[in-house]
Amino acid sequence: MRISKKQTTLAVVVLIAAAAFFLSCAPREERNKNRFFSKEANEMMQTITEKMKNGSLTLKDTLPPDMEKAIAERIKTVKLSDFTPHPSVMIAALMIPIVSVIAFFAFLIVLLKLYHMRVMAMIEKGNYERRPLNIKWELVFLFIGLVLSFVGPGISIYMVSAFGLASRTITAGIVPLFIGIAFLVFYKLYSDIKKK
Repeated sequence: MRISKKQTTLAVVVLIAAAAFFLSCAPREERNKNRFFSKEANEMMQTITEKMKNGSLTLKDTLPPDMEKAIAERIKTVKLSDFTPHPSVMIAALMIPIVSVIAFFAFLIVLLKLYHMRVMAMIEKGNYERRPLNIKWELVFLFIGLVLSFVGPGISIYMVSAFGLASRTITAGIVPLFIGIAFLVFYKLYSDIKKK
């Protein structure tokens, strides 16, 4: 397994910091004797530096042997429940779409109430003229169709990059994609009917 330069630099920095920490924890007389790194730490850093220059450094080379064994043991005992988030995190994640939908409809209700109050004030003053809404529906259908047609594949690409292909994540964006395609087909049919 190849490691990037950024990862190797980080590993070297971690090793230096660990060595400095262990040196600072040593008794004062030991610290004075070994003013710099121990012989083993110097040899390890020298081999890491040589392997960095050769481009043959692996993650295994940057780990001390006892840490390598501890990681191997931990990997053997890892369970899916170790990665399950706390229930409060799951509740917060579920609340985000619920609160956003409620906020959206509350915003619409406030807008409609303000529009109604404006119309009522104009009627009381006697200068209200009923104007038809001049909405270009073809553009609305085109806009919604294009947005959904790009959001669908975007969701699928994100899900595949985040979770892989193992759990049918590519199908996550199919529903918005086909709704977007339906809007685009309706836009085409609507504009053809309007021309006739």
